Amino acid sequence: MRVVVADLTARLELVLGRVAELEARLKQSSSNSSKPPSSDGLAKPVHRRRVPRRR
Repeated sequence: MRVVVADLTARLELVLGRVAELEARLKQSSSNSSKPPSSDGLAKPVHRRRVPRRR
């Protein structure tokens, strides 16, 4: 039984590492990696609203 638990624990650690790697890859775009802009897809990037300065 302990061997099975140890085996499953090791497999779980591998899977969790792979999930973290894939999630990090999903967060990349052309602005934060070396990927070309054409790989970003068809969605337009969200621009932050500028707050006007007071003079």
